[in-house]
Amino acid sequence: MIGSEITHGNVFELECARSCVLESINETGTEQAGIINTFGRTMAESIIDDASPNMRDIVLIDGYAVNSSDTVGASKKHPCSLGILTESASQRKELKSGTAIVVHHGDCMPMGADTVVPLEQAYRPDGGPEVLILAEVKPDCNIQSTTSPDQQNAILIPKGTVVGPNEMSLLAHIGRPGICVRRKPRVAIITTGADVVEIIENLEPGKIRNKARYEIVGMIMEAGCELGRLIHVKDGRIGIEKAISESLDSEIIIVSLSEKDKHEIAVNATANLGDVRFTGVHISPGLATAFGMVEGRPVFVISSANILESFEALIRPALLKSLGRIEIDRKTVSATLGKPLRLNPGHTHYIRSITTYKRGRYETRPLPSNNKQMCDFANSIMTIHSEVDTLKRGDAVDVIMLDT
Repeated sequence: MIGSEITHGNVFELECARSCVLESINETGTEQAGIINTFGRTMAESIIDDASPNMRDIVLIDGYAVNSSDTVGASKKHPCSLGILTESASQRKELKSGTAIVVHHGDCMPMGADTVVPLEQAYRPDGGPEVLILAEVKPDCNIQSTTSPDQQNAILIPKGTVVGPNEMSLLAHIGRPGICVRRKPRVAIITTGADVVEIIENLEPGKIRNKARYEIVGMIMEAGCELGRLIHVKDGRIGIEKAISESLDSEIIIVSLSEKDKHEIAVNATANLGDVRFTGVHISPGLATAFGMVEGRPVFVISSANILESFEALIRPALLKSLGRIEIDRKTVSATLGKPLRLNPGHTHYIRSITTYKRGRYETRPLPSNNKQMCDFANSIMTIHSEVDTLKRGDAVDVIMLDT
């Protein structure tokens, strides 16, 4: 839909809008990152169990790691004698028949050893260079296997996982100093408003500070993305067109309109540069959410009055898809409604709320929409189907948890 073809009838249901957006999003490229720099990044490759020869079984007791075949027939009357390797030597080469290595609970099994002789079944004369094995020990005794025949080529860390402490620990354990990760997409933020000033400027009568920019900045960074250009526009459609053109070095562009600017100016600006896929979404609040493409770059147009709703419904899933994440949706729970609600049907309702976990269940209460400061501290969003007009206290509702 180009230029003058824009109509107000191009408003999508939420699920259709979401599908349209996600179909337009491509994953970012990849880059290598050292293990320290992988935290919070998205895996661009799967790590499988044979990715490193360093993945070894774990010792469960203090004793001597040996080859079980060297203990065959051993007894107190007829012990077998094995030479003891130093721990440093055991790390450099495979343990050979006729040798043993001192091990402790929690150690990795030395290469070439397949069992552990308990201390009480061994005797080391004068702490010397040999140990006498006083009993036969079967293979795989006193060790914990980290792999099994059924686990060969099993995925240890799947592609699309966000790297956290556990993943970093496993990467270190298997000897991976670096991995391939998704490059963080750059997101440009364009804000508008002749009455909007920067946060360091004096707040004169009739002016407001650029709260919208920093609200979106926080959301982008929480999603694991990088900031592109930050541009503020005071002169309408022409200024927005120029700002979008200057922001094409970013992968995704967000235009946040001030409450005094008309939705159409940003929609027309996007259409003049590319194409608009939809001009609105049947979501309340958030109807004035538009989406288009300019030179292959997704462009979102939202109102500064309901940034959270538009971001959670459409923008955040798009960002996470571009990162190649396995999960692009937040945790959703069923909660008991704490007070009755009366709604206007026809839109999917996103209602900011405070949700708590009490007595084995979630309870949620809507925040008053006329108190913007209180609404800024919502920890959840109730999602109500478009056909619902009333809800009673105690009814079950779906809740998106914002802190997970």
